[in-house]
Amino acid sequence: MKDKFKNRIYIAYLLFLFRNIIIFSSGHSGYTTRIMILSNLVICVALSLIIALKTKKINIYWVTMIIGISIFGMKYSGFNDMNKFWNIVIMYVYIIFSAFQLILLSITRYLKQKNLKRLIKVILCFFSCYFFSEFYNQHYCEPKSIVYSTEISNIKNEKEMLEIIHKMPMVKRIYYKENKKEIIYPKSDYFPFNFGFIPDNENKNIIMISLSTYINYESMDRLAEKVNGYLILMNKSNEKIYLYMVTDKSTDFILSEYELGNKNIKKIHKLKDLRETDNMLELFLYLPASLIKGESDADGKDE
Repeated sequence: MKDKFKNRIYIAYLLFLFRNIIIFSSGHSGYTTRIMILSNLVICVALSLIIALKTKKINIYWVTMIIGISIFGMKYSGFNDMNKFWNIVIMYVYIIFSAFQLILLSITRYLKQKNLKRLIKVILCFFSCYFFSEFYNQHYCEPKSIVYSTEISNIKNEKEMLEIIHKMPMVKRIYYKENKKEIIYPKSDYFPFNFGFIPDNENKNIIMISLSTYINYESMDRLAEKVNGYLILMNKSNEKIYLYMVTDKSTDFILSEYELGNKNIKKIHKLKDLRETDNMLELFLYLPASLIKGESDADGKDE
């Protein structure tokens, strides 16, 4: 009976660890999500202490994989809103206590079995989760749903606005052009997009946001609403500005295009297939993934 009880504790621990991934993948970044992450983390730490002291047999590799995926996957989480102080604090707390659990269980396993080779495998397993997370988020998963909820009441200048946008989830870099003044944030001499695909681009005021990975159209619309709100705070609502959503991976495709002006948002264009790409490596990796998922062809009929 004792062995069954200990085994149930271990299974419960794995489920709560996996729940962390689900919470981070929800797309939300508000107060409720923060409470859910902290409460789930407390339960995980408590269960890890019980397992370390009482349980003799666990599969440390499953624990390592789930913790590794949750940590490296935070890069693509809607909770990763760096404009929110408490989100930053909670992410650091989560990483520290997740590392504590992993170190605690790894060391207790090592002390009981004296197997250095297994300890090295655990370390390699953890860092391999980075590559799994990158592949999954870049080439396999569906476009993410992100609830952009950053509330800003005052913006001093363009640089501060770009910094705020850059700290929002999934935003990798931004190109800003107004009256032929160009800014790339973070600072760089090059923005990876072929501007020749934008008609009359030299005479347009442009904000171009390059995303870390694909987000769905509803999320892009929410992001456009936030950008429009920031322009209003800067008293630029009367100027016509074109907002483009792109990714670094597809330098010839615009995911969504908006016209911002007079406090209004007009959606001009959206890409029919968010996974359309001009990158042969991206195409090579995506096609097998789409076949695995059993996606439909362009006519809406299963292949």
